[in-house]
Amino acid sequence: STWGKIRDMKQQQPHPPRKWRRVLIIWAIITVASIYAGSVSRNAFQIVTINQNLEQLKDASPSAEHTLPEHTMLGPAVTIYSQDLVHNSNTVTEESTNLIQYVNPKHSCQPQNAQIFDFSYVTQITEENLWMIDRICTRWGGPVVVVVAFSETRPSVRPYFQKCSQATVILVRTIQGTIPKSKLRNIAISFTTTSHLLNVDSDFLPSSCLYSRLTQMRSTHTSILTDAMSGIIVPALEMINKSESCGKETTPSCDVLPRYFEDIFLDHSRKMRVTSFQSNVHTSAQTETWLTQNEVQKVRCFDHTRYEPYVVVKNCPFLPRFNEQFTGGVGKTEFVNHIHAAGWKFYVIPKSFLVYNSQPNQGDPISSDDRKRLTKIRLKLLHSYGHNR
Repeated sequence: STWGKIRDMKQQQPHPPRKWRRVLIIWAIITVASIYAGSVSRNAFQIVTINQNLEQLKDASPSAEHTLPEHTMLGPAVTIYSQDLVHNSNTVTEESTNLIQYVNPKHSCQPQNAQIFDFSYVTQITEENLWMIDRICTRWGGPVVVVVAFSETRPSVRPYFQKCSQATVILVRTIQGTIPKSKLRNIAISFTTTSHLLNVDSDFLPSSCLYSRLTQMRSTHTSILTDAMSGIIVPALEMINKSESCGKETTPSCDVLPRYFEDIFLDHSRKMRVTSFQSNVHTSAQTETWLTQNEVQKVRCFDHTRYEPYVVVKNCPFLPRFNEQFTGGVGKTEFVNHIHAAGWKFYVIPKSFLVYNSQPNQGDPISSDDRKRLTKIRLKLLHSYGHNR
């Protein structure tokens, strides 16, 4: 019969050698064990060092120096990546960055469900100022993405992230004496996974209610958060009395600087302890009006071409990156000029702020070359986007 022929054929087939059967059994056991270990590690919070090529960081290379203990625990949810810009630096020239990444709003930008929106506080910092991290995390309370720039021995970051509820840390080796801020900002953005981000310089501290007010907007101002070309300005303040600042010796809450809306006033006199940060160019920032409003306000116009507010933006594929021609603070000015020219609409969040923590030897003097380059790029943007200005 047919079944009998099939049985005879099976009997004629040689069985695999016994040693190969052992190999197959061992392989199956290893596979099951690795799957189980992977599921365990995903549920644990470990330090992870990435050394292979990344899509966003094509110049990454392995280095034994960057290897960390396999199961080192760091805080509640902290992941660490490494990048070396010294031995794998891509020289950025004016010619190589003349190709501006123009905005194409036709591209989709997910997610659209406001209830799953979240906000990352994104910053870049030097190893000398790592002590600022726990001050930031104490006030923010949400996800943070931090690029730590160092030039020699890789710093130990463990002590500084204990107050962070969720953190992604990228350790970046830079050429000594240079801090390529725009490059560092772009690296941080490439590691940001939340729907929105707020890119802030490390010498600012957020008000303690900022993150909660942003999350409240998921239900109160859904249309603004859903719109990929809307930005939420967070007013930037500085103390009138410049001696009021935080240092390494202060408590993590850094109470000497305002944490809540009521803290910006002197006692009960309602006279402000603060003023708009760099008010000479931040004339668009109507600080007193914005801070005392109860509702989100739309910004009608920018009064100064160097106005560079800190803006919560949606983390879209077509979001312009910082221009890496600029190594200092001008990169932020160019970024704001770009999204403004492209047609972004801007709103101001009420009763929330960033406050400048004045430190000695801080500031980015703008060179005459950077000023000329910025003017040239601004004209290109206005020519390309035209009526959106």
